[in-house]
Amino acid sequence: LAALGAEAKPALDEIVAFLASDKANLRMAAAVAVADMGVEAKAALPAIRKAMKDEDANVRLYAAQGVYRITGKAAEAVPTLKGCLSDSEAGVRAAAAQVL
Repeated sequence: LAALGAEAKPALDEIVAFLASDKANLRMAAAVAVADMGVEAKAALPAIRKAMKDEDANVRLYAAQGVYRITGKAAEAVPTLKGCLSDSEAGVRAAAAQVL
């Protein structure tokens, strides 16, 4: 779905539902898909904002990217991205640094 970008918009409600999954990999995939939709995913803002507080750093990272890509405003996403810079996983740190 993430590869479809804005073309995945018809499935937005179903994608957003995965943000509440008990499986971190599904929540992350949903956050990536929402981020890749950009402004077309505006209806997902409440859920993607909530995902910026997820227990999983990858979900937080992609949720923050999603908020930025939907709103075009970095200020809301920057605190979450900065927090990812000190994550124990090197991939999360590198991705956050790249986004920042």
